[in-house]
Amino acid sequence: MKKSVLWASLTMFGGIIGAGIFGVPFVFSRAGVLVGLTYIVFLGAAAVAINVYYAVVAVETPGRHRLAGYARKIMGKKASAAVAVVSMVEFFGALLVYVILGGNFLSVIFGGAASLWSLVFLAVAALVLLLPLKKSEWVDHLFTVALIVAVAAIAAMLIPQIKTANIVSVDWKNWFAPYGVLFFALGGSSVIPEMIEVSRRDKRSAVQAVAIGTIAAAVLIALFGVIIVGVCGAGTTEDAIAGLTLYFGRPIVILGSVFGLAAVLTQFVVIGSNIRDEFVYDFKKRRIVGWALAVGVPLAAFFFGARDFVSIIGFLGATLGAAVGIIIIYMGRKVMEENEKYALLRRFAVPLMMLFLAGLLAEIISVLL
Repeated sequence: MKKSVLWASLTMFGGIIGAGIFGVPFVFSRAGVLVGLTYIVFLGAAAVAINVYYAVVAVETPGRHRLAGYARKIMGKKASAAVAVVSMVEFFGALLVYVILGGNFLSVIFGGAASLWSLVFLAVAALVLLLPLKKSEWVDHLFTVALIVAVAAIAAMLIPQIKTANIVSVDWKNWFAPYGVLFFALGGSSVIPEMIEVSRRDKRSAVQAVAIGTIAAAVLIALFGVIIVGVCGAGTTEDAIAGLTLYFGRPIVILGSVFGLAAVLTQFVVIGSNIRDEFVYDFKKRRIVGWALAVGVPLAAFFFGARDFVSIIGFLGATLGAAVGIIIIYMGRKVMEENEKYALLRRFAVPLMMLFLAGLLAEIISVLL
């Protein structure tokens, strides 16, 4: 494997693994592990498709952009404005989730009020966002490797305690529960522009990195859900980690919290950098403006009392995540129309958009009912 593909795959992997993974065991426990794994297979394939379409858009479109910039080039100014609003709301919602979880994990590790630690987490993340791009990428890769090591350590301790009965049970009344959370957990399209640069804008390397990074992340998310539910069963908590105290005591919970802290900080930097750079490249604003919004908006939402991270990620994934997926697939289809070598890939565009639209409508109906 070429070095550029390896680093690009790591960038893709790190861009996916974040706060969403901690909501997966809870929805697995509600619907059943087998139902959750079925979702992982299909939504994992959908995530690969979204990221491949976005990679094609990024490679085939001249210049450096973010989602709204590509929409302006491909769909026009009016569509670009709508895309910018959708993607920004999704990103800011994600940043809010990271702030909430970051505070929770720091509270477990050091004690004290989670709300105060959330402010500390946001302050540290804000400083990282001020670093030059190369430094931020180095920090991103460092945390990603730390995640892999931490998950391996946790898995080694937990696997012997798995109970088969916790895995085989299914509750069909909650069959839709995993959809939005898993859509959110598998989302990583915001890192595609950075991944393209790491792969040196080589089309073959970019597609390979997308596939490797996305599939590896889906496997890790699935394993994490199976292991936590296999051990905790109906006692699985919303943040996945706290429930382990009853089985393994404080040390394993602290280790899990360190893993969680690294995950959410990595993802905050990825999403925050995307927001910051979108204002630089697509809206021609100063870097500090994008930075201030990436830090200020989640801070304001946090003070207004939005704290239920599972509900937030479920809604974000099923609605705004799906909307972004539809936009990316549509743009990819438009770009591919000009090149016959994408003819086979282009055929999947309409079915994928219909699937995401159906999920979006189902989520809205479930909330209203």
